[in-house]
Amino acid sequence: MNQNDSGRAGRPARGYADTTGHSHHHEVLTSEQLQALGQRRKDAEQKLERHQLEARSKESLHETDSNPADPADNSR
Repeated sequence: MNQNDSGRAGRPARGYADTTGHSHHHEVLTSEQLQALGQRRKDAEQKLERHQLEARSKESLHETDSNPADPADNSR
């Protein structure tokens, strides 16, 4: 048995990512680290939502600019 083989058949040595890229080495985070992580995630979600709203707004403006109402069209 070599140094990297810890008796776990088919599993990578501790601290290495498996074939899916998931690390099997987990650290225990402090409450401060968890709070910071939660805040960063919340900020990122809010930023994503703002960007999505902005993109939708630009998209709707672009659609109305590219399809102006026909002034001769009196069907409305």
